Amino acid sequence: SFSTFREQTGRFSEKLHEDVGGLLSLCEASQLACEE
Repeated sequence: SFSTFREQTGRFSEKLHEDVGGLLSLCEASQLACEE
């Protein structure tokens, strides 16, 4: 679920670009979502 990467407004967190681990998790989640 992408909700862990979003703020209450529904937009992606602005601090995400500072979080390399978070970016990798987002990339992995995107890939897994496309495979389903």
